[in-house]
Amino acid sequence: MLYKWYHYQNLYSAEECKRLLELSQQLNSNQHKDIPGSGKNVDVSVVPLEPLRVDLSKMLNFVTQVNEEFFGFDLFSSPKSVNINRYNEAYKEYPWHADNSVLGSTADTKLTAVLNISNQEYVGGAFEMFVGETVEMKELSTVGSLLIFPSYMYHRVTPVTSGERLTLSCWFKGPNWK
Repeated sequence: MLYKWYHYQNLYSAEECKRLLELSQQLNSNQHKDIPGSGKNVDVSVVPLEPLRVDLSKMLNFVTQVNEEFFGFDLFSSPKSVNINRYNEAYKEYPWHADNSVLGSTADTKLTAVLNISNQEYVGGAFEMFVGETVEMKELSTVGSLLIFPSYMYHRVTPVTSGERLTLSCWFKGPNWK
């Protein structure tokens, strides 16, 4: 693995991000609020990937290319769904966590991709990763920017104090780690 993370500034334009948000709101299949007792406080909509595949093809192809060049993980095909994560003054933050399963399964989550689709200004909501020290991923604060990282890396979103932060996230799985 050559990199701890990889980012791409402005993969999508602001207009493309607006379209992704509109499409995902039309396709919303399961809206739920994370359990407050777990420390998470974010509004998440789970959306099937297939109707968004054409609009997300740029991101999906880029993740595949970045994995082949810089991470080298054995991955299955694309995810089956994406999450639209909405942070605002009511749903503020997501504490430190990793995206891989601790319970075990027939597959492991290997790569996480987060795309900023925010269509308005917000204050707070910094995306931070722990890589021996806390590092703010300022690159992700620009609309249309993509961050890709191994799912076992700890990360968080700090509290949003005003405005609304919107991201689209998905996870790429592969065979169990060996």
